[in-house]
Amino acid sequence: MNPGIRQIQTLAFLFQHKNTLIVPIPLHKNKLHERGYNVPTLIAQTLGQTLSFEVAHILERVVETKAQAKITNVRQREENTAGAFQSVSNHKKTEHIILIDDVVTSGATLEAAARPLKNAGHRLIWGLSLAQEERQGS
Repeated sequence: MNPGIRQIQTLAFLFQHKNTLIVPIPLHKNKLHERGYNVPTLIAQTLGQTLSFEVAHILERVVETKAQAKITNVRQREENTAGAFQSVSNHKKTEHIILIDDVVTSGATLEAAARPLKNAGHRLIWGLSLAQEERQGS
């Protein structure tokens, strides 16, 4: 099934559950200061307004990582993001979280960001991106 169709079906499912939070993947504070904006936050704000879901900034990037797109090895991408995020809020525990990233390459960033949310007691975490890097051989 086309990944875009799967994402639309997931959004339709989550729209039925009003206890859904939208959580953008955060940038490290140094990168945010340098860039001045965070694309996942902009996507999350638009999606939150459109679907009437709360946008919650309950993650912090505590390790300044290399850009994932510059790393070609999947294992190195996982190592690059391991321990990079922590949950920063005792926000109400929700049944569903939509974790927003702008581009998914290997999925390592979404996995690393989901881990502290799960450890904080959030049940189901869905990853949603604006784009997916095409894998060689696809």
